[in-house]
Formats: sequence, C-alpha cells, structure tokens
Amino acid sequence: AEGLVKPSQGILSTLERCVMLLCSGHACCGAGRLHICQDVTRALALAGGAVAPRLQVPRRLGYLRPSGSTAVAGRLDPLSRQRWKDPMATIFDKIIAREIPADIVHEDELCLAFRDINPQAPVHVLLVPKKPIVNLADASPDDQALLGHLMLVAPMIAEKLGVGGAFRLNVNNGAAVGQSVFHLHLHILGGRAFAWPPG
Repeated sequence: AEGLVKPSQGILSTLERCVMLLCSGHACCGAGRLHICQDVTRALALAGGAVAPRLQVPRRLGYLRPSGSTAVAGRLDPLSRQRWKDPMATIFDKIIAREIPADIVHEDELCLAFRDINPQAPVHVLLVPKKPIVNLADASPDDQALLGHLMLVAPMIAEKLGVGGAFRLNVNNGAAVGQSVFHLHLHILGGRAFAWPPG
C-alpha cells in the first residue's frame, strides 16, 4: 500500500455508497442481494482503515452490510434502501417507507397490511413484513417469531374486515407460481366462494 494517500472521511463515505450500488444486480446475488468481491474489500481496506471495520463481508458469500443496519443475508432494510437509493427496492419497500401511498388497514412494528390495487375478491389485503425477506423459502430460523406473528395478525385483519369466519390465506413462492413482488407477502382474501384446488 506504499504511495497511497489516505482519503478524507467524506470520500470514504462516497466510496462505500458507490460500492454498495456497484454490484447490486450481480447475477449470483439473487433478487435484491448486494455483492462485493474480495478484491474490492481489500481495496477498501487499503484506501483507509476507517472503511474496513464498517463492512461485514462473509468470506464465502461476499455480501455487504453496513454496520448498525437491520439488514439480513446481505439485504438492506427498507429505510436503509431509501437512504442508499437501492435500485433493488421493491414497491412494498416504498409503501413501508411511505414513498408510495396505499390503503393501509393494519400496521404494527413488524408488519404492514394494505388493500391490493388489483383485488381478486371483495376483500383482498396484502400482509407484508417490514423486514425485507424475498419469499418464504428465503426465511431463516431467526424469522420464526416474525412468521408466527404474521399468521396471528392475518385472522385479526380478516375479522376486522368482516370475513373472519371464512377467508383464504395465500403465499406465492417464486415467479412460476405467481409471485410478482419479491418481498414476502401474504394474500388475505374473502367475501366470495373459492374453488379447490386453486389454479
């Protein structure tokens, strides 16, 4: 690292921000994951010691997280996405961050529920965790309490909207079965008869 001039804190901050956006669409990362290679990590470490401690980069996966963020598995939480202008932020992230209006029917510290703009039943609500999980298969054992919370909140919302006695709860996992927004969400549908099997 001889001959390197240690940059100012402002330059380091800008450098970190650029790196976070640099590889956000990398093919190996999947929907919404951020990627950073070890060469970039070493370059940051050489650029200034203040940068490296703030980056948590697992050696094998190479995901990037700013310290102090509630992001998991290399994903930024909605407020961090808003702050970093993450191009992978979903429409649900923007609704949670109040960047896009929605007809909200429930909110607590863990989740948000709002009416679907293309309803498939008289009552059609989307229940979304504020934690940005791509889909059900992407959840981890650490999400057990959150997933249980969603299952308890869903019937409360159905009851509030007058369909507590008969409603359908649906989760799509992957584009092949109809998932169009890659942020885990539960469909709460009611107010009409449903056929079985669904399709």
